[in-house]
Amino acid sequence: MNRHIRKYYEQLISKEESITIIGSQVELLKVLAKGYTLKVTAEKLNTSYNNIQKRTQLLYKKFNVNNRQNLISVALKFNIIPYSAVTNKFRERFCKKSRLYEYAEPVLKEPLTEMEIEYLKLSSQGKRKNEIIEELNLLNMNYCNYVLSQVCRKLNSKNITQAVSNAFRLNIIE
Repeated sequence: MNRHIRKYYEQLISKEESITIIGSQVELLKVLAKGYTLKVTAEKLNTSYNNIQKRTQLLYKKFNVNNRQNLISVALKFNIIPYSAVTNKFRERFCKKSRLYEYAEPVLKEPLTEMEIEYLKLSSQGKRKNEIIEELNLLNMNYCNYVLSQVCRKLNSKNITQAVSNAFRLNIIE
């Protein structure tokens, strides 16, 4: 996690009781998470551009952030808006390296096989691929890579580190 974003979270957590979000602010956050410009956001919410600009600045101040990516990241972190509210358009416009995935609820697309669960357990212990091949009696590195790709696909992960993290969060491994 970016150290600046972490600082914002720590500040928010320390004053979390004083943060109150009203329904219209949640709606504004949901529309902002779709990646629209402030002008289009104003049209979608049937209000003026200046009103949206002021309300957005108020949210920046309330969450102690200074850009839309951090605003949406904080809203996701505190479950103010669902991860599904964030669209690809938002990611394309505001996220060079998307940190939003860090706060997504992990999803298991398909059940994992016993071998895939064992692969995750061994990976979580810091085992390397060649050690995993030996312990699981896999045929070769190509098959090991296939199992890895299936694990990542089923856990909606980009790499084994994220897959292990998601597996812990889903209580698949301990």
